[in-house]
Amino acid sequence: MMNLRVFESSARDGIQSLANRIPTNIKIGLVDRIAKAGIKDIEVASATKLEQMDDGEAVFRGIDRSGPARFWVLVPNPRGLATAKSWGARHFGLIASASDEFSQKNTNMGIAEAFKERHVPMLREIDGEGMDARVYLSCCFGFKSADDVQEEDVVELAKSFSFLKGRVVICDTTARATPEKVDSLFRKLADENFKEGELSVHFHGSPDLVMDNLDAAASSPLVGTIDTSLRRLGGCPAAMKERGRDLNNAPTQDVVAFLRERGFATDVDIGKLDEAGAFIMPHL
Repeated sequence: MMNLRVFESSARDGIQSLANRIPTNIKIGLVDRIAKAGIKDIEVASATKLEQMDDGEAVFRGIDRSGPARFWVLVPNPRGLATAKSWGARHFGLIASASDEFSQKNTNMGIAEAFKERHVPMLREIDGEGMDARVYLSCCFGFKSADDVQEEDVVELAKSFSFLKGRVVICDTTARATPEKVDSLFRKLADENFKEGELSVHFHGSPDLVMDNLDAAASSPLVGTIDTSLRRLGGCPAAMKERGRDLNNAPTQDVVAFLRERGFATDVDIGKLDEAGAFIMPHL
């Protein structure tokens, strides 16, 4: 049976922009419950100055890391990487963008400058120490319009990060993707040297749009991981401000059910995912 992994992001991407403060012990309890549901990759914290994420060290040190799950920390810059490493983290998410304008807004650097000054040295450091990195390529289907990012540019950027041993995540940050555009992009990526299951996808938008795009992505043998979030929590704050519409994440339970229907192997316990969702809901 084919395999397609779930990458759970509710503990970081899901709650980072919430107005109400989520207590540290609740974040720890959420992560522990997600891990017990059988998900093997969980983003748990962010080494940033965001108020909602300023307890990242306490969360990372407080979660139960004795099982098989890998726990990831978002590190937007070298300082964040050094901070997360001091916590004991070994799996890191980096932020990049296929839109130069979005890159400037989100990181104060253009694509080329961020690649040279941040991404290259960070990825070399991570790989040199035998650790893991995934790189979020934001706005792969457009930022302010569906035409301001070209497929060819996305392909070249993805190739650059793949050569640096970063796990590339194709992101539809602003809900510009359609199944046809997803299929077209992955056909072009298939012409390059990507291995089967090497790429991940991270979609935002309404539940129907997200699931339609995931259906298209899952048809490509290049896709090995789908990013999800319990109860559709989260999304990109900068993108939500720009578009003012539903830009939430892919719902974890629905994605797991979808994978089973499509014949993909998964040992995730949906009942325990429901328990994790019920646990966090009173605190939202």
